[in-house]
Amino acid sequence: MRLGLACNVRLGSGEGGVGAGGLGRGLGGGLVMHTEKGLRVCGVLDTTAAEEGDGRPVKLLGRQSELGSIVDRYGISRVIIAFSRTPQPFILGIIHECQEMKIDVSIIPRFFEVLSSRAELDEVEGLPLMSLPHYARHGRLMRLAKRLMDLLGATIVVTILSPILLLVALLIKLDSSGPVFYRQERLGKNHKHFLVYKFRSMDVNAEEQQDELIESNDASGPIFKMKEDPRITRVGRVIRRLSIDELPQLINVFRGEMSLVGPRPLPVSEAEQCTGTADRRHLVQPGITGLWQILGRSDIPFEEMVQLDYLYVPNLSLKWDIKIILRTFIIILRKRGAF
Repeated sequence: MRLGLACNVRLGSGEGGVGAGGLGRGLGGGLVMHTEKGLRVCGVLDTTAAEEGDGRPVKLLGRQSELGSIVDRYGISRVIIAFSRTPQPFILGIIHECQEMKIDVSIIPRFFEVLSSRAELDEVEGLPLMSLPHYARHGRLMRLAKRLMDLLGATIVVTILSPILLLVALLIKLDSSGPVFYRQERLGKNHKHFLVYKFRSMDVNAEEQQDELIESNDASGPIFKMKEDPRITRVGRVIRRLSIDELPQLINVFRGEMSLVGPRPLPVSEAEQCTGTADRRHLVQPGITGLWQILGRSDIPFEEMVQLDYLYVPNLSLKWDIKIILRTFIIILRKRGAF
């Protein structure tokens, strides 16, 4: 299926849109990466021309006024329309135009962050009314089932991979001086502090060296990441690419501080910058893997990572957890976004 993304937002307006803001980068870039969905992203439509280095993940095809000719030219069979500040009659005009051309239309609704599969659709006087689930619906039975799945999954992984874990520990000791594990204080559920465990992949004095490398940061926001970080050891570079450095977090899972799936546990300094709705990520247990990991990992800016983590909260379910875990294995094999 050939997919066109119709963006209805001015660049720099502060609103999200397919091809313009953070939502656009997340959706456009995500669809480009996930070819298994059978969608070929042709490009985006926007109200302004592209600027050099504007960071678009997909090609700008033109303006919304050129929709008809662009659909014919590229053989587009579906259009996705993002919410925006564009006047409602203009957006409705685009929808009607697509329907007249017999083009499938998908719409990203406003407040998409709080929508979930448990939302209920009703009707009052011909108007659709959507009721959102309360966070308290994650009751005792759900928490117990998720905990049992965590313990069972962690036990299976440790049993199968124990020889590899022991080998990695030995290689770390032989490769560089220092402890096998790296521990760092993170913020978990209900803002509780805990120490997260990882295989040490850097020099022992890596934190002291970070201030000297701050200008080489490849990540946005408060996160510090470098694709060619000189502090990473030889073994560290390999285990990072394979995501093996994250496996000691199974200790945190057994201790009940983390789950297999959930929002990424942030260092305290980064977590404190998650205010407002972003702070709701602390309503659930942080996880070893989650939406951030399967949609791009280090390729995703900090602001979008926080948004993805928050999106997990209202949609929490065992079915979704299993799907994320399976997708994680695919991402690890492809080594996407890991550095």
